[in-house]
Amino acid sequence: MRAGLLPMLRESSIPAALDRDPEQEGFTDVLLRQLLEDPEQEQGCGPEQFMEIMETICENTRSPPVLVLDQFENVFTEGKAYEKRRDRIALLLALTVQQSRGGS
Repeated sequence: MRAGLLPMLRESSIPAALDRDPEQEGFTDVLLRQLLEDPEQEQGCGPEQFMEIMETICENTRSPPVLVLDQFENVFTEGKAYEKRRDRIALLLALTVQQSRGGS
């Protein structure tokens, strides 16, 4: 991923980011730091701010970002934090639906 797909996407002006552990809190911060190419990106942004940043990226690049979540299946493994992990992923799914319908 890091050596092949992500660099290829970025060379084609398609924003792309990878998180290898999306079941951990803060995975959206990891994605944003990569998309914005800013290691100092503010951590802990809320859902509204995350959506605004993603919309800005789409507008500026004219391309929706590609978000690669390695080990994504672990998000759905039931456990004590299952609902919390599921809720964090719901935001990404909502953004996907919003983009596929073509609007804000």
